[in-house]
Amino acid sequence: MSRSFLDADNDDIRTDTVPAGLDDNVMTMAAWWKPPVTTNNDCILCVVDSGSTNRWYSLLSVSDGTLDFNYRSGGVVTAGTTDTFNANEWNHACGVSISRTSRTVYLNGVAGENKGNNVNIVVLGRIGIGRLVDGSPSGAMEGLIAECAFWDLALPAGEVAALANGISPELIRPDNLVWYKNLIRDIQQPVRDGDGLMVDTNGTDPGDDHPPMVYQTRSPMYFVPAAAAPSLFLRDPIMGPGIIPFAR
Repeated sequence: MSRSFLDADNDDIRTDTVPAGLDDNVMTMAAWWKPPVTTNNDCILCVVDSGSTNRWYSLLSVSDGTLDFNYRSGGVVTAGTTDTFNANEWNHACGVSISRTSRTVYLNGVAGENKGNNVNIVVLGRIGIGRLVDGSPSGAMEGLIAECAFWDLALPAGEVAALANGISPELIRPDNLVWYKNLIRDIQQPVRDGDGLMVDTNGTDPGDDHPPMVYQTRSPMYFVPAAAAPSLFLRDPIMGPGIIPFAR
């Protein structure tokens, strides 16, 4: 399932291995999150300069119930939504940086603001989940997070909408998907990044839920009626392991 983050414990998951291509101002970042309330300022996903406090991209749930795509190289620039997210439900967050003068935020597949401020962000050396993990970490998350991903290009609106409809990041521009963690782990399985472990700062726990997803499968894809839908996986006795679409 997903991972559960507690703001009182300053939970986060981080890695200092950042794929090439995320420091040229053209990228997409996305994640699902399930907050218990809509009144916190919580960082969902970020990529930062770990040695600084003023160079980063972040997806931030805001205390007025909206979503911000923040980016900073000196002063903070925010592309925000007018739509609001829901407590105790899975919501999809996405930030798209088209260029250093064009960045858009999406909440549940619906575009919010596009900001045209000329901000050049370089020297990004850390990815963080659940907290802004720059030189002075802040904005710890309360709630569940899953399906975190980065692409080294700006996804168009239709593909962002597909992500918000539950299509796995692995099925969206896979050649440009440079970093992906679905966070499906039980308590005995640490989150890995390539050949190394990601740092789970204070030991996040498995969540009790996961967003409804459509994953790639090695056996033919098939659907299960909602009443019989499994929580996550089915193993086909003939075709072998495969992941099927959740029934909504």
